[in-house]
Amino acid sequence: MYIRVIVIVLDLSCVTCVVHHTALQLTEMFEEAVEEYKQTIALNDRHQLAYYNLGYIYFNNLKQAKEGVQMLQKCLEIDPTDVDAQINMALAFNDMGMIDDVIKSYQYIIEHNQKSVMAHFNLGMLFLLCVHCNV
Repeated sequence: MYIRVIVIVLDLSCVTCVVHHTALQLTEMFEEAVEEYKQTIALNDRHQLAYYNLGYIYFNNLKQAKEGVQMLQKCLEIDPTDVDAQINMALAFNDMGMIDDVIKSYQYIIEHNQKSVMAHFNLGMLFLLCVHCNV
């Protein structure tokens, strides 16, 4: 019983950290959020949400797609079924001009989650743009 209580307290502290980090993101304090997510990962290298949010900040807010992909890959090592992480990784690949990886990513998502409207839409738009641009 004593151990269970400690685990609950630790889980609540992780939730508190994530809420604080998310608040930093919402106030556009991205560098501060990055540092705090890194601290969270240093305490728990299996913190899937910290990797996800760190990857998102890197590629979406700081325009560092390569670093974003690295963090999203770590997120997907922990939870390979995270469709949001998979889609964000495809978007980061797109930012890096890695079109073959974008296509493979969306095809993988659709193969494993046929209900992903975003993956279907983005892949369709990509094919439409590629045909239009003769790529």
